[in-house]
Amino acid sequence: MEENKKETLDDSKNFKKGFFKKVWYSVFKIERYPEMATEGVARALTYLTKLAIIIAIIVSARNYIPN
Repeated sequence: MEENKKETLDDSKNFKKGFFKKVWYSVFKIERYPEMATEGVARALTYLTKLAIIIAIIVSARNYIPN
């Protein structure tokens, strides 16, 4: 009984990772990919969209900085 509660807490804790933690895991912690894959397609698309927006902002800001 005690172990089930602990597993449930650990599972809910894993699913509530912040965006930057997910970026960190996707770049440096390849062994965590299966955990991220269990979050579902909707979360994956949201993550990829946020990542694409951030990259687009960085690239476009780079064009405005004088060399």
